Amino acid sequence: MDSKKQVGTDPIRESQENRGGNSKRTEADVRLAKSEERYRRLFETAQDGILILDGEGGKIVDANPFLTDFLGYSREELLGKELWEIGLFKDIESNREAFKTLQEKGYIRYDDLPLKTKKGESLAVEFVSNAYDVAGQKVIQCNIRDITARRRTEKALATSEDALRQSKKLEAMGKLAGGIAHDFNNVLTAINGYASLALPMVDPGSVLHEHLDEILKAGERATSLTRQLLAFSRQQILAPKVLGLNAIVSDMHGMLKRLIGESMTIRKNLDPHLWRVKADPVQMQQLLMNLVINARDSMSLGGEITIATRNVVLDVEYATQHPNVEPGEYVMLSVRDAGIGMTAEVKSRIFDPFFTTKQLGKGSGMGLATVQGIVEQSNGHITVESSQGVGTIFRMYLPRTQKVEEAPVSIPMESGAGRGLETVLLAEDEEMVRKFISRVLESYGYTVLEAQNGVAALALSEAHEGPIKLLLTDLMMPNMNGRELAKVFLSLRPDSHVLFMSGYTDDIVAQQNLIEEGVRFIQKPFSPEQLVAALREAMDGVVLTAG
Repeated sequence: MDSKKQVGTDPIRESQENRGGNSKRTEADVRLAKSEERYRRLFETAQDGILILDGEGGKIVDANPFLTDFLGYSREELLGKELWEIGLFKDIESNREAFKTLQEKGYIRYDDLPLKTKKGESLAVEFVSNAYDVAGQKVIQCNIRDITARRRTEKALATSEDALRQSKKLEAMGKLAGGIAHDFNNVLTAINGYASLALPMVDPGSVLHEHLDEILKAGERATSLTRQLLAFSRQQILAPKVLGLNAIVSDMHGMLKRLIGESMTIRKNLDPHLWRVKADPVQMQQLLMNLVINARDSMSLGGEITIATRNVVLDVEYATQHPNVEPGEYVMLSVRDAGIGMTAEVKSRIFDPFFTTKQLGKGSGMGLATVQGIVEQSNGHITVESSQGVGTIFRMYLPRTQKVEEAPVSIPMESGAGRGLETVLLAEDEEMVRKFISRVLESYGYTVLEAQNGVAALALSEAHEGPIKLLLTDLMMPNMNGRELAKVFLSLRPDSHVLFMSGYTDDIVAQQNLIEEGVRFIQKPFSPEQLVAALREAMDGVVLTAG
């Protein structure tokens, strides 16, 4: 009895037990308060959006400041709303299904969810939701991370990688095309040249005259094709001049109207204050003609083609989205049609050489490849926008130039003006080309010293006692190229002149600057008249024109 009384009525022990229990509860309350404070601090300062939802009904019970700033909604506009009631989550049914899945599985994730802000701006976000219990109640936390900038960077990187792959592919094809064009141009120089020499010797009414004329026509078509190959492969020798693209468009307007036929019209929208560019005028004409032909072929029922020019400034953001484009001032030339448009697959291949959607025999597939080659060789770039049933617009951008150049001095090439008595040193490794050139120059009164390579040419130069007015040399020869030959030749004969010729220039030529601005050059294949005119221009420093 006494022992029971002692246990049940010990006031000291009872007091100690009560104080211990209260102490434990106080410590737990403190830890809980600190935990809640830490969570609230993290919630308020997080650099991701956080939504807290009621796990049963899906209503928003809390939203952190980052989310409200990010989306443009106030906290009051969000609280108490179901998630799918808010404008940024438009698809009510799919969101209800997602919420149902979240309730069942306790987790849902979207790696790339499109959202809109209150102002209607599009965003890309990562959206992760977790369901968990708090004091016996189900709560859902949604974490929303802005990945708009990351997606933009990834897209730009993918575009850059695609452009690099395309560039490598075109570079390989360009080298092949350039090599083919080089061989063709040597052969065509002889074919077209000898046919030109033979034609005046034959009775105009004879069958042989007709045959020779057809040979020349075929040769001219082949010449056009090789020039397209060179333009595509960025290996064409350009003769850039300071010019206005408005003049190019206006000068070609009449020819382009005849080219497209009566069922179509051309509308010009030209900026009267257009900046000037430095480009090859002949290549600009070829580029415009190819784009107009492409527009014509897309409009079988007729329609309107719009040619426009304007000044533009391409900023850093544009340059980031378009690889190999430098920010700065550009002149834009655009050609728009109202044709059938293109599918995404066709659009991705339009600049590939020999790719065409036309019927067999209706196109070579080199027109747009040539356009791209001309533009890029002129330090510009080209873009295309197209939708099926709407039409297509090509935009070409060439860098603005501040340079001003004077027009070259010209004199008419009257009968006999192309004849001469001078001595010409000819260096050409292709025998058939060398023989043709020698025959042409001799027929015009020139004395020709023939050499099959650079070493032989220097030997002839040293052995020849009289003056040599001009060195006519191919650029690409084995052992000693034309530029190396010219350098030694001019050191020995400083009063002489040099005229280069070539069927193409490859990357080595470009890198070594074998063709320098102001150096005289003639592109193979050429006619006898073109050769003699170029020869006199190199000797006399004037341009001979027909008249």
